[in-house]
Amino acid sequence: MEQQVPQQESQQPFNQQPIPQPPVNQQGLTPQENPGRIWSVIGLITGILGVVLACSVVFFFLSFILAIAALVCGIIGRNRTPEGIESGMAIASIVLGIVGLVIGVIMVAFWMLAFAGIAAEIGTTDIGEVFQYLLTY
Repeated sequence: MEQQVPQQESQQPFNQQPIPQPPVNQQGLTPQENPGRIWSVIGLITGILGVVLACSVVFFFLSFILAIAALVCGIIGRNRTPEGIESGMAIASIVLGIVGLVIGVIMVAFWMLAFAGIAAEIGTTDIGEVFQYLLTY
């Protein structure tokens, strides 16, 4: 006795629902169409790096470059963001840029005073002698 293989019936197309569209703001732009978003993200990243490096002992001088970049990118991102779209990342990058600059200036002043104090202690004005003194300790 042979088994009969049932014939496959043609499947009917699945009743597909329309693909939901992303939300649209008042200007008709989706969040992905915000032209200032990429500048805000770059500013946020450089701002975070600038603040972190401003607090470091070795790389605090790099914080000036990153903080200025965060400030510039944040301003560009804020200016390119259309009205009605939130620009929180751009504002955050501007704030981080300012904070990075302030911390960087404080670190420069601290190290200048520290080197001046060491130079006065060993009785020299030569920066090379100050570094040599520091390396001996």
